[in-house]
Amino acid sequence: MRRREFIALVGGAVATWPLVVRAQQSNRTPLIGFLWGVGPEDPEFRRRFSAVSDGLREFGWVEGRNIAFASKYTVGDPGGFSGMAADLVQMKSDVIVTSSAGLALLAQQASRNIPIVAIAGELEGTGLISSLRRPSGNVTGIQILAPELMGKRVELLNELVPNLVRLGVILPITPAAFITPNYMARIVEAAEAAKIQVRQLEVRHPDAFGPAIARLSGDDGHCQPVGQYKRRSNRDIRSRASPAGNI
Repeated sequence: MRRREFIALVGGAVATWPLVVRAQQSNRTPLIGFLWGVGPEDPEFRRRFSAVSDGLREFGWVEGRNIAFASKYTVGDPGGFSGMAADLVQMKSDVIVTSSAGLALLAQQASRNIPIVAIAGELEGTGLISSLRRPSGNVTGIQILAPELMGKRVELLNELVPNLVRLGVILPITPAAFITPNYMARIVEAAEAAKIQVRQLEVRHPDAFGPAIARLSGDDGHCQPVGQYKRRSNRDIRSRASPAGNI
């Protein structure tokens, strides 16, 4: 998806919620709350925040003029997200924008009245929405990574790595890296078709990511990370876990 299309989709999804319009009609500056799984120094944070603000600007909404933003994020402390979602509700956010389906789930647990827009890998397999065309409830969003692409990744790895027989899959289990069963199902299907063995390891904290990669690489496998913790640090994690660079 091109940047222009992405900006239009995200900005449109946020700007067209009726609660934002009602806030303007009541002479109160609408507040959009952001719940992020990465910090402001991360390129992904800047890219997605820019997409939302640029998209809103195209619909006539400009921060500091007729709309206000409030951002909540944490890096390395997955347990803090629930409290941050509650904070955005207490601040009377008119819309909450999240950077993953897992964070959208926490926001929905905090409020089923405030509209939630998720910029997520997958939404349909999470139970948050009925379908992309008719989301229902108070959650909608942009699905940027279809499960079918996970199978394509396995096929690509099989082409790039001769005689690949074992594949290590790291599953981050945090709200910021929400993994749906559809993702793993596509990976397993593609691996079985190519006669590749799949080994899964769950990671529940950023500090455990490196040891998990080292453990899988010790089995002479190749690691396929699914989801993310901190994109900016992934290269450092790989180099510490595998100095030989075979991952």
